[in-house]
Order: sequence, then C-alpha cells, then structure tokens
Amino acid sequence: MPRPSTRSRLPSQSVRAGDLEVSPAVPGAWGSTRTARTQAARPSGRLTSWNPPPLHAATWETSVADYAGSLRALYRRWPRALLVSLEEDTPPVSVHPNRLLNLDRFLRLLRDVGLDMPSALAAHRHLSLLVLSFVLVVDGPADRADDSPGEGGLVPDAWLADHADLDIPTLREAAALPLPTPDEQFDELVSAVVDRIRGGLRAG
Repeated sequence: MPRPSTRSRLPSQSVRAGDLEVSPAVPGAWGSTRTARTQAARPSGRLTSWNPPPLHAATWETSVADYAGSLRALYRRWPRALLVSLEEDTPPVSVHPNRLLNLDRFLRLLRDVGLDMPSALAAHRHLSLLVLSFVLVVDGPADRADDSPGEGGLVPDAWLADHADLDIPTLREAAALPLPTPDEQFDELVSAVVDRIRGGLRAG
C-alpha cells in the first residue's frame, strides 16, 4: 500500500493565526521567551481552530498522516510556547475541549482499526513525541535558516569553516550532501509511525 504523503496537506490545515494569537509568519513565531509565555497562557485561543480532518478506519494510514499534519501545523504557529508549556502546570479550567475531543477521536481510530488500548496509547505517545521534537529540531532551524543561508544543513557551514583543522572527513562528506526537505523528512516520520501501527496490527 502506498504510504500517505503529508506535503500537499500542510498548507490547508485549519489553524488560523488570529485564533492562535501569534504571528502568521512561522519564522517570526520564534520570538522572545516573554512572547512565548504570553502565547502559552492562552490555550483556548491556540486550540480553537485545531480541527484535524475526519478520521476514517477504512483509510487509517491517511487519517494518521492527516492527524500528524494537523499537529505539526498547530505546533509551528507557536513553537517557543511549546517549551514554556512543558514547564508549567495546566489548570483544568484552561484545557480547551479540542484537546480532549481530538485525542478521543484519534484513540478511537486506532481502536477501530484493531489495536488494543495499550497499543493505541503507545502509538499516540510515539506520534506525539515525534511531531513535537520534529517541530522543535527540524522545522524551527529550517524556518530560521530561510534568513541565514548556510545554517540549515547537517551542521552550519561556519562551524566546519572555523574548524578547518579538525580531522572529520566523514562529517564533511555528509555535510556536503543536500538534506531532504522538512516536508520530506516529515513524510518519513509519518511512515515510521504508520509502519509501527501496522506492525502492532500484525502482532495482534
């Protein structure tokens, strides 16, 4: 079965900057810690328009990709706030219903395709951790590198140039190769999650 692609879907995710109360330009969203704390303090605004596409067991691979893409699009709107929110308690009253509803729907999708509850929870944890780390480690540097040519590779060009005396031939060879685009890397991430779910279904 062909693996679903997320590249064409990302621009259409329904996450409006006005609802998220952050800058609509992704690079600009990587602002100060003070701005991030302001964003993190507004959970209702951030999640109002987090509406993943409908999830269908008959096309579960595509549904998993759609759900992952919606999370990625949401996180990219307020990336620094992600780190702040990890450090602070969330009062129950501030939890937006979408945070519960969408989680319930995704777990229901995984149960409907045949995973037991422990396996469904493990798949959700796997996906959530991968998407969160991807936005912080891949999307963030790539977005910032748009304004800084030479900063978006395996390691910044300036690092290698400033350490020309280091005997690191393998790293230099690797750094000379073009990296996959962030969207291509995200497709690989989604494929890994889908493969893991498929493995769980076979094992079950």
